[in-house]
Amino acid sequence: MISREIYNGKGFVPFGIDTFIKMGGSLFENIDNVKELLNNIVKLSEKESIVVFPGGGPLDNLVEKIADENNLNITDVCPACLRAVDQIGFIICALNSNFIPVEDLGELRKAVGKGKIPVIIPSRMCFILDVFTRTNDITSDTIGAYFSFLVGADKYIILTNTDGIYANFNQPQQALIENISTCQLNKMGHTSVDLSLASFITAVKMNVWVGNGNYPDRLIDYITKGEAHGTKIVSL
Repeated sequence: MISREIYNGKGFVPFGIDTFIKMGGSLFENIDNVKELLNNIVKLSEKESIVVFPGGGPLDNLVEKIADENNLNITDVCPACLRAVDQIGFIICALNSNFIPVEDLGELRKAVGKGKIPVIIPSRMCFILDVFTRTNDITSDTIGAYFSFLVGADKYIILTNTDGIYANFNQPQQALIENISTCQLNKMGHTSVDLSLASFITAVKMNVWVGNGNYPDRLIDYITKGEAHGTKIVSL
């Protein structure tokens, strides 16, 4: 990935992040499963340097519901959606003391140095950077990928409440796509990941694994073995 090449060059201080995990907000429909997932991430962190990026989940859904019912402009409510992501991040940290909220990359570096698992609270950095459109085309899937790129993580993982990417998003009982190129994904439109992901990870030469966070063993298999039930997105 390009960012690894950047941090290996002169003048840059690497963050030393092995794995960057985006935890989809949909997982928070079952807090017991989330607790088990967090416990598994803690176990993995004994050998891997891990960063977590939250999704908006039920709080974001509430904002979007209010917006839809009142014909509110997505540009105006986008800050509320980002702050919903913040709240899920704080909930993660409240559920397990091994996780610590961070609101900038300096705090992230300090958390890693203390042996904690940083959970990015992104809204403040997103507003300062001002690089994302305020539309439904981009969600925490791609925003997480962007921050994974910024810290030079070796692996970017998206955990959601489906097994991965399917040929027909509305019929997940169909065969799972185990491997897909970003070129193919771009042609599919909306799937279990957002519309912006394919083009971004193509640009930065990033591969992604999408898996079901309700089955934490799959995450362990992917990180430790490089193979697990889910979808690999290959940058092409």
